Formats: sequence, structure tokens, C-alpha cells
Amino acid sequence: MENYVLRSALTRTKKAIAGKQLTIGFLGGSITQSRVPHNWGDPFIHLLTNAFRDLTVVSENAAIGATGSDLGFIRLERDILEKDCDLVFIEYAVNDMGTPTKDRMGAMEGIIRKLLTANGGCDVILVYTYCQDMYEDLMRGTEPLVIAEYEQLADHYRICSCWPGKYAFECLKNGMIRFEEWLPDGLHPQYRGSELYARCVWQLFGAALEKEGCIPAVPPALNPAWSWENAVSIPVRSLAVTHPFYIKRCSTDAFVDYVACTSAVGAELDIDFTGTGCVLVFDFGRLCCEFEYSVDGGPVTRSDRDRPVWCGDRGWLRPYVIADDLPPAAHRLHLRIIHGNTPDHKGTNFELTNILVLR
Repeated sequence: MENYVLRSALTRTKKAIAGKQLTIGFLGGSITQSRVPHNWGDPFIHLLTNAFRDLTVVSENAAIGATGSDLGFIRLERDILEKDCDLVFIEYAVNDMGTPTKDRMGAMEGIIRKLLTANGGCDVILVYTYCQDMYEDLMRGTEPLVIAEYEQLADHYRICSCWPGKYAFECLKNGMIRFEEWLPDGLHPQYRGSELYARCVWQLFGAALEKEGCIPAVPPALNPAWSWENAVSIPVRSLAVTHPFYIKRCSTDAFVDYVACTSAVGAELDIDFTGTGCVLVFDFGRLCCEFEYSVDGGPVTRSDRDRPVWCGDRGWLRPYVIADDLPPAAHRLHLRIIHGNTPDHKGTNFELTNILVLR
């Protein structure tokens, strides 16, 4: 793959620029999130507003650190589709590297299909950044598996993609930037690195604006058995919880509305759903409990989630796949709170933020 692949014109983006108001959405991880002001999204917007001085740009940056395409899909309706974006950048290749192919391709294809069909469809650009696990592939001139897979989706849906991680890596090889100027911690770009990322995206953006073309028809799913397109969310607010569980409005995270919570060891909760699987999202950290669960009275499974060194007490929105291969029918999920009882467990908090039902 080159630094970018131009597959289609940014038809809706051009129309929005002509109308002098453009709404841009961002999905991704810590490399893209807006809470870090020097991340590449802001430098890109600076380039954009400098080129179009009379354009009003609205940034709907829904990126969250340490999250992948699974959480991106779960949050898509609330944080992107409801904002009626003209253009959406998706940056999940780094955080999806350790996710199984079926899960990451299912979630990513679901995101793409919804973006291309909801509200008349919007323009989509896939953005691939860099992590150290990509080093050997870049030295060999090959693509990491996650990027190769996402390029299959980009080809299938005729959407543009760019690889600013490769662009910056080539600048490094040519002596144009030092590694510590690009990635002081080995992962997160600082000012110079983010500027390189933004300029790579800008090169693609400029070429796409010059390209002629119309909005292509949305083809059938590439992996229909995997795609999350038909998955639906159960609002946490709709759960009929009783003592010792309760539901509270979230005041600590802009991307969470309500949390179903308890800290009582041994507390039990049932969740009914109709579909082929279920994904739960938690406000996770070292103060978070583990839990035992069963579906339809079947075998009991115990969660055992790792807590990396950088993991704080709470504040990490982390999905947990309960099941994804159930018969398409009504099911009951039974949960029981446990402490965990290891040095990594500092609390018993159960804080459920989202429920996704796969169909």
C-alpha cells in the first residue's frame, strides 16, 4: 500500500464545502482523541480552514483512548450518526491489532455499512497510524494483517484510505525526523509527529477533492456472517434492575449516558436479549470487579480481564464479548459479581455502560 489510496471522490464533502459548512467525525483511539490538543485531527482542520477561509468546520471527535472498532460500533449511533457528519475518519488499526479477525472485521464492516447508508450516507476515510508491532512489516515493505484486512473492506466499498504511520516511518528512514520527535513513548505522536500524520491525510483529502465521481452504490456485505450491521443496543436506562443494583446518570464521561452499577459481591443480574450474541461495555479499571456468567442456564464462565500497567482505577471503556455464536432466539444472561481476589483487583465496582445485541 502507498501512503494513500484514492478510490472515490468525496462527493458529500465537496457539497458541504460549497455550502460553507462541513461536519467532520472522528472515530479512533488515543492517537486521534481530541482531549490531546496536538493530535492529528486538529492540525488537519487547521490545514482545511486555511485552504477554505470562509468555511465553518464542526468537529465531532468521538475517539477514545485504548478502544477499538467494537466500541466504535457500539457508540456509532449516539456519537456520530446523530451528528449527521459529512465526512468520517476511522482510525482503529493500531488498537485492533490484537483483536481476532472475525471480531474486528465484523465491527469495522458494520461501522462502514452504517456510515454509507444512514442519513443518505457520508464520505468515509480509513486512517492507519503506527505502533511498534508494525515495524517489521514496514521494514519489509508489507502490510500488517489488520491493515491488509481493512484494505479489503476499503476496496470492496470503494472508500479512500491513508497510512500516515507509513508516511512518518519513511520520513524517519530518510532522516527527516528523529524517532523521539515522532513517538517519544513509542506510540503516541507529539507535535511534529502529529503534523506529519495530518499532512499525509491532507494529501489524500486534496487529491480526493479534485477527483470527479458520484456516490457509489453500497454493495452487499463482504463478510455477511461476521458483519455487525444489524446489531442493536439495549439502553442501560431501560434495564429493570433491583437492589443492590441501581442506574445513575454518568457525570464523568462525555460518551456515556447512564451506568448500571453495584459494588456488592455476590449480587446477581439477569439481562434478556434476542439475537445471536451479546457484548457488554464497562467503565473498567483496577477498582472494577470480575463476574461469573451463564447464558440460558448453561455452563458458568468467569471473566478474567487483564489490567495493564497503564490501567487506572476507572475510566477505561472496555467491551466484553459474552457470546457471538448463539442460535438466533431469545436468551437470558445471568451475571454474578465476584471480587477477583488477585493483587490487580483493588475494588468490587460493577459499572455497565452499554449493551450490544448481535443479530
